[in-house]
Amino acid sequence: MTRGFLLWTGVLLAAAAVMRLPLLSVRPMHTDEAVHAAKFDRLLEAGIYEYDPLEYHGPALSYATLVFARMEGKSGYADLTESFLRSVPAVFGILTVLLPFLFWDLIGRRAAVFASLLLALSPAFVFYSRYYIHEMLLVFFMGCLLGCLWRYVKKPGWGWSVSAGLSAGLMFATKETSILIIISAVLTALFLWGISFRRRENREETSNHFRPVHFVFAFAAFAAVWGLLFSSFGTHPQGLIESFQSYLLYPSHAGNMHIHAHPWWYYLDLLTWVEFFEPVSWNEDGIVVLAFFGLLFAFSRRHISSSAVQFLRFLALFTLILTVLYSAIPYKTPWNLLSFLYGMILLAAVAADRLLRYAAGGWERKSAVLVLLIFGLASPLVQSVFLNTRFACDPSNPYVYGHTGPDILSMVQKVTGAAEAQPEGKDLYIQVIAPQDDYWPWPWYLRSFSRVGYDDHIDPAQPAAPLIVASAAMEPEILKRLYEVPPPGRRDLYLPLFDSAKYLRPGVEWKGYIRKDLWDRFQDADRTRERSDVKEKQKGEIFVEPVQEGKIPALIHFSHNAMATVFEIFIQYDDPDYAARAAEAAFEETDHLESLLSRYVPNSDISRIATLHKGQSAVVSPETMECLQIARRLYDQTHGTFDITVGGLVESWEDHEPTPAQIREKLQTVGMDLIQLDPGTMSVTVAADSMNLDPGGIGKGYAVYRMAEVLKKWKVERALIHGGSSSVLAMESPDGEKGWKVRLSNPQESGKEVRLLEMKNEALSCSGLRRKHDMIRPSTGMPVQDKYAVWVRGPNPAECDGLSTAFMVMSSDEIKRFSQDHPEIDILIFRKDKNKVGDGELLQFGKWR
Repeated sequence: MTRGFLLWTGVLLAAAAVMRLPLLSVRPMHTDEAVHAAKFDRLLEAGIYEYDPLEYHGPALSYATLVFARMEGKSGYADLTESFLRSVPAVFGILTVLLPFLFWDLIGRRAAVFASLLLALSPAFVFYSRYYIHEMLLVFFMGCLLGCLWRYVKKPGWGWSVSAGLSAGLMFATKETSILIIISAVLTALFLWGISFRRRENREETSNHFRPVHFVFAFAAFAAVWGLLFSSFGTHPQGLIESFQSYLLYPSHAGNMHIHAHPWWYYLDLLTWVEFFEPVSWNEDGIVVLAFFGLLFAFSRRHISSSAVQFLRFLALFTLILTVLYSAIPYKTPWNLLSFLYGMILLAAVAADRLLRYAAGGWERKSAVLVLLIFGLASPLVQSVFLNTRFACDPSNPYVYGHTGPDILSMVQKVTGAAEAQPEGKDLYIQVIAPQDDYWPWPWYLRSFSRVGYDDHIDPAQPAAPLIVASAAMEPEILKRLYEVPPPGRRDLYLPLFDSAKYLRPGVEWKGYIRKDLWDRFQDADRTRERSDVKEKQKGEIFVEPVQEGKIPALIHFSHNAMATVFEIFIQYDDPDYAARAAEAAFEETDHLESLLSRYVPNSDISRIATLHKGQSAVVSPETMECLQIARRLYDQTHGTFDITVGGLVESWEDHEPTPAQIREKLQTVGMDLIQLDPGTMSVTVAADSMNLDPGGIGKGYAVYRMAEVLKKWKVERALIHGGSSSVLAMESPDGEKGWKVRLSNPQESGKEVRLLEMKNEALSCSGLRRKHDMIRPSTGMPVQDKYAVWVRGPNPAECDGLSTAFMVMSSDEIKRFSQDHPEIDILIFRKDKNKVGDGELLQFGKWR
């Protein structure tokens, strides 16, 4: 080996490694990768591999991974990572870069170096070298087979024949599509032999190259690899028969996979940019164009040795036939193109070498070098970097195929966090449900959980898991199982686990459902974990704060998570156990209301109303009807300013600013006059499609009102209730006190007090701007931001809650007129000062003392 050869080898290996090994975990696991990982897990932990003629392909990938696992001391599924698994094909991808040097005396040293460089930087080769699938191993063994055949042609001997047999055996044990490679090679050999026979060219030389004993050696090597791997080293002998059955089963199996059926030009379209017919996209035009000229050169040149001519033509025709076979088969996946792309790269290197030889003049040579640098180095390098980082799972990436989206990571984080907050931890029972078992790669991401059930349907006879993740297509069946199958009184409340739409893959939405008691513990854990940050985050947001007076005798404090906030009850009572039971009953009422009024609970009354079409009706609970009646009364009193039908508008502002057209569309479903309430039949009728109600502006206040009613039934009179420090109801005052002390804080300076109230038999509610688009004007669909906060005091917490929301939208003059018409309502406004950023002006209406 010369110093130059070693230098080029080192440079090419380094380039290939840099493109393949870093950031292997940056992309979520593809379904196929997760399936192969699960298949390998059984071999790793139990030493068992059973070949399946319908799925999973050959055993070579699993056994190669086993070698890597033993080298790194990995013994179980939990030890595996994305980076480790993907490092296996990455290493084979790096080694593939060296294979063109087997042809150095066929295509030339310069062409061999250029071919290696193309393999090192080719976007397709780099991308699929970082994929835990079989394709890179298949191409590597194919390249070894072709190289060994050429070395045998140059110098016949048992060593190269055995190497060729081993390569063919490993290729056969990697993937069933290896049969296409064998067919292409046989057809090419027969075609070239026929031409040679007719022309009577070099018959003596050709016959000298064949040694029957060498064929025996090659076949023995092939059979040894085939027998050992497919029989799993003797533990699964039926795998030998099944390795041939797969070719009988493949046509029917592929025929059922219509989602993978593509037109004949599919692969060429992935590799090229057809100008004027499609937008500029990722491509490998340089390789395809140069390969075409390499093909022409192989059949036009005769000045090189006869054996070289024949084998160069063999490579060219083999690549062409393999491309045609892959293109003719309807079943197509993008990684299949690597097999014939390897041949194209060898031919492209030959054409590049000829181009440099023919470029005699200085400017011609410089132009040729510039073209090769652009298409052979710059373009593939830039594409490979972007396609494996920023666009690693983006649908615009031509090599991304049904890939798992980044949402899987946030979904898994949510599931893991919820489980860790439970006493069972990773032993929590979880159900994963999807039609046709289309739930991969969930088993990979939940591999550390001990009790996960995977199903393709809902079994009503089986108990529902406390945590369920499922395809959105299963939602009707899941809701029926959760809320219709169990008898009344035994139906658990489930809440959405994900706070926004999540997609396993583009267009494949998934949902999460978590039982209410688990959700409460999850929320408690989050609050405990983030307690040190909460005060800073809530600065300027806590506008109402009940003051806990330690001097009040027999004062008992209770808290409960519901409606995405914390409800608290302060009770003065001599019997703590009795007070606790009364508080528990009040909190149960809150949970019940949440199951009816939350737009995030799929089967709630509010959610069912949202699914109605124009003219349709839904029967609702008495509590929902009462809440809607209060909302209707406030709608009339505020001349439409308080309107719970703005749910669609609120959603449209949550992620980004909607367009004027989107706002106009949502306004078509805004207005309480579009809802007809019939208390006699407990029915709600809508006058428009998709009436998306948002009772958030009244829900907490109504819950506080209902909780007080429960406490009164328990004969508990001395209590203060608040929901999220925004809705407060003071019942009878504690013994010896004028009332319950409640502090109003400055929304701009949370430590600064605006008022200290002593409340008795009255309610207080506050609304404020916590986010940019919290308050939407129902008449225009636009946000209102001229106030920091509004406090409303009155007799009913639900009405106070709704009015504080309305007054955030109404003008000061409108609020003043309302106050004059409703003297029982006290209003305090912290309005923004237009002349001073961050300062505010305090306005008050009513009897503040």
